[in-house]
Amino acid sequence: MPAIAIPPKQRIWILGAGSIGCLWAAYLSKANQPVTLILKNQSTKECWLKNNGLVLESNAKSERLINSPEHVNSTELANSMQHGISVTTVKCLATKKQTKTINLLLITTKAHQTLEAVLSIKPQLADNATLVLLQNGLGVYEELAAKLKPDLPRSLFLCASTTEGAYQKSRFHLIHAGRGTTFLGAFDSSSNTQSSLEHLQKLLSSTELKVEIDPQIELLLWNKLAINCAINAMTVIHNCQNGKLLSISSAMIMMKSICEEVADVMIKKQIVTGKLSNVAEALFEKVQQVASATEHNYSSMLQDFTNGRSTEINYINGYLVQQAKQLQLQCPSNKYLTEKILHISNR
Repeated sequence: MPAIAIPPKQRIWILGAGSIGCLWAAYLSKANQPVTLILKNQSTKECWLKNNGLVLESNAKSERLINSPEHVNSTELANSMQHGISVTTVKCLATKKQTKTINLLLITTKAHQTLEAVLSIKPQLADNATLVLLQNGLGVYEELAAKLKPDLPRSLFLCASTTEGAYQKSRFHLIHAGRGTTFLGAFDSSSNTQSSLEHLQKLLSSTELKVEIDPQIELLLWNKLAINCAINAMTVIHNCQNGKLLSISSAMIMMKSICEEVADVMIKKQIVTGKLSNVAEALFEKVQQVASATEHNYSSMLQDFTNGRSTEINYINGYLVQQAKQLQLQCPSNKYLTEKILHISNR
């Protein structure tokens, strides 16, 4: 199968208007790359229009990235050389008569919202569409592949992880708080994977953001999963900022136990080699470093819980529990946290 060429000015569609989705929309727009932000619903779109687009603050500089003109024809929109951020909604795309307009989709939605959102716009995905997952947690790829691959066997799934720091001061007022790196990789290998990764890196690197290909992306994603498993749910349990966990002895004991369970799964899956005690200790050190570096942050899980939204627990601790079960491993600490968060979230 020939490599999927990604033209220099191919429109990039971004599903999910959270902080990272808006960050990429902003910098792609600034680089004069055609970009369309797919919003959750009409009320979100009305908020966007009322705000007249997106405000980006970075390095004490503020600039407004205005909404680009509406396009009636979605095929025209996909092929347009119009630069700027255009917006549409999941429902609008789902009801479009024109189909197969999306060739490159960057997915930045919450893990538990992804499957429904992507399936809603499935008619708009090209036969050889490239889907890039950039989100917390693991398990979404398996869900999407099972639903999409039968009808779109030429589709390609790539993954990304970022250390960029961004948050929304208010809706569509984005603060780029810290520079980082976005790492690209693939969930599965095929004849066109490396070529597609290189094309994607070149395209995304046209922005001011740093992008690298990581041949060990699976290890990076699992290290990130370990950090999220150890920190996120614990901040909900203790209703605190990340750094506060470091001063709570019971939290530290639980976090260390979580790291031991993650390490056990990683070794059994051959994601990493080494003695269990050494791998677990290395993960626990990473967790403490992240909690310290983000001491004033409220985890995304705590923010979701506080605001009455569903959390990503099933794709973080819950995913670890699922993987452990398949390997016939015990995972009591992660199992407890998964059940606890699900219980208090449903009260």
